[in-house]
Amino acid sequence: MSDFTIKSLTSETFDDFAALVERNKGMFASCWCTWFHPGIHHRKEYLATAERLPDYRITCIQVEKVHRGKGVASVALRGAVDLIAQAGGGVVEGY
Repeated sequence: MSDFTIKSLTSETFDDFAALVERNKGMFASCWCTWFHPGIHHRKEYLATAERLPDYRITCIQVEKVHRGKGVASVALRGAVDLIAQAGGGVVEGY
């Protein structure tokens, strides 16, 4: 699995992300996985019960069909957590 490079989503890498999403006709239900950041379900309850708000959110991991079942999602998640650690770490929430 060392064939993959994990990069932060930034203005420089957004076009790559957009191309991935467009090749796959969107993410889950045409969501680009940015919906969860402003639109958390049951936000009032979430905020009332959260011990600490997350510093980072990993909303989902898109793996193209030809790469599924090969451990790519695990590599992507580990890479994301590593990037967060390099940036100083913090609380990470996943959906």
